[in-house]
Amino acid sequence: MKNRQLLSLRYRTTALLILLTIGHCANAASYRYQKPFITVAELQQLINTGNVKVIDSVISGNVPVPDSKVYLSSYYGKFDLLMQIFQDTEYTNKHIPNAIPLNLNIACYPGLFQRYELYPPNIFERLLRKLGINDSDRIVVYDRNSLGGMLHAARIWLILKYYGVKNVQILYGGLEAWERSGNAVTNARTPFESGNFKATTNPEFIITFEELEARNADGEALIDSFETINVYDVRSADQYSGRTHVAYPASEILRGSHIKGAKNLPLISMFNQTYGLKKASLLIDALNRAGYLPGKPIILYCNSGNQAALMMVILYSTGIENLKIYQGGMTEMALRDPERIA
Repeated sequence: MKNRQLLSLRYRTTALLILLTIGHCANAASYRYQKPFITVAELQQLINTGNVKVIDSVISGNVPVPDSKVYLSSYYGKFDLLMQIFQDTEYTNKHIPNAIPLNLNIACYPGLFQRYELYPPNIFERLLRKLGINDSDRIVVYDRNSLGGMLHAARIWLILKYYGVKNVQILYGGLEAWERSGNAVTNARTPFESGNFKATTNPEFIITFEELEARNADGEALIDSFETINVYDVRSADQYSGRTHVAYPASEILRGSHIKGAKNLPLISMFNQTYGLKKASLLIDALNRAGYLPGKPIILYCNSGNQAALMMVILYSTGIENLKIYQGGMTEMALRDPERIA
């Protein structure tokens, strides 16, 4: 009986590693490592040579997002209409000259289970073409205010990577760093011609609910064995532990505050007091203190994906590549499998 259990555990662990590394290995040839952050000085040099397109990832909190059913029936993929609805006053007031606005509420849609559901590639392709993005473009994304000006920029970075944009980076420090360096901002909107971007799908950085719950021949699912790999809830310690209540669509039936088997690695612990990133050695120290298992894949989640996306970019910046984000996070899990919440 004991030998049989050991064989089952060995099979299960091997299966988990194969499942999580398959997408990474398949894309290794076409998606070489590129440092995710770019400095203000580096961006200024690219702008001076005309060799970059800059995306402002500002997201308006002033416009309520319709619920999923209304959105799907009236707004889904209607990008001209969405651009009228989600006009961002912050972008209108000031942005880096010639920056292209890409609001997360336009880049994604509210799905039945996820706050930020990804469009099929042929639909997202229309959006990027409308914004003047070409296959050959080098792109730099920036944010403002949120966690060093990088929170929503990281989510847009992830989305662009998913749809096959190979050359995309995040402006370290965001718009505030740009202004502190004495660079100009503007309130002028720059017209742009249609682009030729062709979207594909690159699952290297994303794992879905279906992949987490898929069962092998022994009836075992990846989500049953989170303790054998590195699964991190990157929300605050208070949200992870339940000391701070978060209302989810199915919160009245939840018996816990995080996905069973996940460890806590708060995103805020990656930053210093001025919201600059800690040096790489301290980032790795924080990972180790959170129970990191060397050589095992890493899955990150939060409530709806934004914090997890930034954590992924931060860890990726240290050279760690075997990373995946569970985009649906607590929001999706609470709706689809609340028994997993511990």
